[in-house]
Amino acid sequence: MKVDTLLKRGHIHTEFCEDAVYHTAVSEQWMIGAVFDGCSSGKESYFASSLTKKLLKKACKTLPYLAKIQPELSIINQTAKYIGEFILSQVFSDLKTISNRYLLEEIELLSTLLLTVINKKEKQAWINVSGDGVICVNNKITTIDQHNMPDYVGYHLDKSFENWLSQHTKSYEFLNVQSLGISTDGINKFISHSGEFSNKMNTAEQLLIQETGGFNSLSNAFSQLTANHQLIPYDDIGIVRFLID
Repeated sequence: MKVDTLLKRGHIHTEFCEDAVYHTAVSEQWMIGAVFDGCSSGKESYFASSLTKKLLKKACKTLPYLAKIQPELSIINQTAKYIGEFILSQVFSDLKTISNRYLLEEIELLSTLLLTVINKKEKQAWINVSGDGVICVNNKITTIDQHNMPDYVGYHLDKSFENWLSQHTKSYEFLNVQSLGISTDGINKFISHSGEFSNKMNTAEQLLIQETGGFNSLSNAFSQLTANHQLIPYDDIGIVRFLID
C-alpha cells in the first residue's frame, strides 16, 4: 500500500495552517487516515484541528492493546465500521473531558473530522464525515458540502456519543477499494495570482484522481497546479491518499 499526504496553508490564512492530516497502520490488516479542518471563524482554530488529531492518534495507539484487556475485542475479528466507531467514541469522550477540565469554550473546539478505516487484506473501507470535505474512492469523487456551515463535533459535546454519531455525521462503506483519498474542502478553492477563483479546472480531480498504472505524488500534482496553471490555494488543504497494491 502506498500512502501520500499533502498539507498546505491557504492564501487567507497568513499565520497558521488550520488543517491537519494523520495516518497510521495499526496492524498488517488495518490502515487509518484522517483529515481535520479548524473553523476559520473559530478561536485559534489550528488548536482545534491539532487537538482532535492528537486525540485520534491516542485512540489508534490503544487499538492493538484491546485484546489484552478483552480477548473478544481483538481487531483481527472486527469490521472497519467497529474500529472506526471505537476511535470516534474515544475522540468524542476525550474532547468532552478536556473541554470540561480546561474550561474551553465551544468556539475553541470547532474542527471537521474525516476518518477512514481501511482493511488492506479485504480491500474494504469505512469513512465517517463530521462536517464537510471530499472523498475519492476508485477515482469517483464525492463532495460533502454544508454550505460554509459545517456541523462540527464541538457543537454536540453535551449529547451522547451515539446521538452525535447517528444524527450529526455521515458514514460510507466501500468494497473492492483500489484507491482512496480524503480531503478538507480547501481542495476545491484555488485562485489565480490576481485573486480570481478558478472555474476552468477541477482541482479536486487533479489532486485525487490517479492515472491507471501510475502514482503521481500529491506534491507533484500540487506543483503542476501552481507552476503550470498559476493557481494557489485560497483556503488550507489537508489530504491523505491511499493506493492499495
